Amino acid sequence: MQSQTPPPQPIPAKFFSVTKNWFQPWPSIPVTSLRLWNTSTDWADINPSKGVYYWTVLDKWIAAGQSKSADLILTMAGTPAWASSNRNDSNCRYGSAACAPPNDLNSDGTGTDQHWKDFVTAVVKHAAGRIKFWEIWNEPAWTIHWTGTPAQMVRMTRDAYTIIHNIDPNAKILAPGNQALTSFHMKWWNSFAAAGGLKYVDIIALHGYTNYYPLACNVFSDPNLQAAWVARSLLVHWSQYVTRFYWYQWQGPTGGLATSSNTLLKPGVAFQQLRQWLIGATMTTSCSALLTTWTCNFSRPGGYVARAVWDTSQTCSNGTCTTIGYKIGTQWKHYRTLSGSVVTVSGTMVPIGIKPILLENR
Repeated sequence: MQSQTPPPQPIPAKFFSVTKNWFQPWPSIPVTSLRLWNTSTDWADINPSKGVYYWTVLDKWIAAGQSKSADLILTMAGTPAWASSNRNDSNCRYGSAACAPPNDLNSDGTGTDQHWKDFVTAVVKHAAGRIKFWEIWNEPAWTIHWTGTPAQMVRMTRDAYTIIHNIDPNAKILAPGNQALTSFHMKWWNSFAAAGGLKYVDIIALHGYTNYYPLACNVFSDPNLQAAWVARSLLVHWSQYVTRFYWYQWQGPTGGLATSSNTLLKPGVAFQQLRQWLIGATMTTSCSALLTTWTCNFSRPGGYVARAVWDTSQTCSNGTCTTIGYKIGTQWKHYRTLSGSVVTVSGTMVPIGIKPILLENR
């Protein structure tokens, strides 16, 4: 992977964000930004019939976020049955009508789009100043989420952009959250951009799945590999100028950081450790690989320097992780592990594996 100049600013707490799918309990790790999806706050949940709005659940999320000084992303998706152009699509993941475009929006993007505009107006007026970030739909390249055309999605994005900024000039509109893993996904992004969609967003929302590669099948089966994946994802995403990283998800069978009772799992401990390693540090050298060994360098005021290092040729299985020796200079005094241990350096070699460690000069 090619190295580039890293972001010049210190790593902020808001980089370490999560998606949460149900209300309680609040994450046990300090979280300063939260994405709302599968939280009973979809379009169909809030606007169950024409002109009727249900605010109770959304208000609970807003109040919880405010009590924790956490800002929120609301993902606006899921067409209600009364507004849907296809109420009987059994392929929709979140309800038989939810993935179809509204019935007042033509395939070329013409039409009134009034159902969507009414919803966006109502929810933004209700939450203006309390929700800052608005994501337009969830993964529209997948027909389980969206069966409409790019032109329709551009029209809905344009209408939302205009309405939201008129009501709350400080709000930020996120592009329809999508992947960019395959030519199929890139074709959708290109179609959305060619139809003018990027003119109506402030932030690109990228859903960085890995399940198209065999590696992911192994990662999600082993707790140590899960921990390694969380840590490496955080390090590499910051290195690539991703300013906020919303881990999917806090609790749940796919990528969960904690149990239902809020006890941290190994990947959750890794997430917690990376927060402690990195918040306030400045990345001085972007993450890059020499063969299979990856390094990323950091500094803090007062002469502190650190290096995250791992080796992708190593693995973990049944509670045991393989390592190789990594030669170090005399400036490194100890290293930190993803479990929270601090190990004093002795000699000129340290063991490294698939799980990053953090070498420190003091």
